[in-house]
Amino acid sequence: MNGSRKGTYLMRLESYNNGLDIASDSLDYLCGFVDDPFEDFKVGDIGVLAAAISAVNSQLQYMTEDLAGNEIVVNEEEGIETEYVVLEAEQVTEMAKLADLVDETTEALRDLCHISLEVN
Repeated sequence: MNGSRKGTYLMRLESYNNGLDIASDSLDYLCGFVDDPFEDFKVGDIGVLAAAISAVNSQLQYMTEDLAGNEIVVNEEEGIETEYVVLEAEQVTEMAKLADLVDETTEALRDLCHISLEVN
């Protein structure tokens, strides 16, 4: 949803928080393989697992640190208030790049080790 100011966009706060929860759960899940790997999944190349962990960590860090100070606005439609995070165009682009990196690295992990975040 495009924001009211030129060059800004709105993301539902609920969607943003859901993304944080998913990234956090994914990071915990992937780190679990370092501490206590499942015998069913053989991680033959630790670099692939490390890349996936790094990508998810970068995504989570960006969302929790770099976007933490973003303005929250409330919009009311038909008597229902909805909260939105205001994002600059560059932030939307960075979030998309980080999401693509997470997809690439976790796909490589899935292909090599048969570990999928969708199962998480």
